[in-house]
Amino acid sequence: MMLIIQTRHAKLWYAGQAENWPLVEFLYEETQSMFNQIMLTHPTYDGHVISELMPLHTARAMIDLQTALRSKDKRGFTRAYDDVTTACNGCHEASDPGFIVITRPSAPPLSYQQFRPSR
Repeated sequence: MMLIIQTRHAKLWYAGQAENWPLVEFLYEETQSMFNQIMLTHPTYDGHVISELMPLHTARAMIDLQTALRSKDKRGFTRAYDDVTTACNGCHEASDPGFIVITRPSAPPLSYQQFRPSR
């Protein structure tokens, strides 16, 4: 499940930088859905209450990301995206896989997806 989130996280970056707001919104919704699915299916992990840690670390950043994408604010999106990344890393630290550090992607995860808006 986290691999799916990592892929969406990277795709979110490229869609946001291309200002493809419909794709950004779609990826945002898919990412939030996966967060919810993780909290339902794996509420605890290795003694940590993921169903509490995940929203504690990510809820505010995800709301800010949603606000930026809905206002089509590229600068706001970039800030919020970085905040989501920081929030994810904070959750990793709190639940012990702190060795998993997420950053902005340096290459698109899929070479065959166009991130520019088609219209």
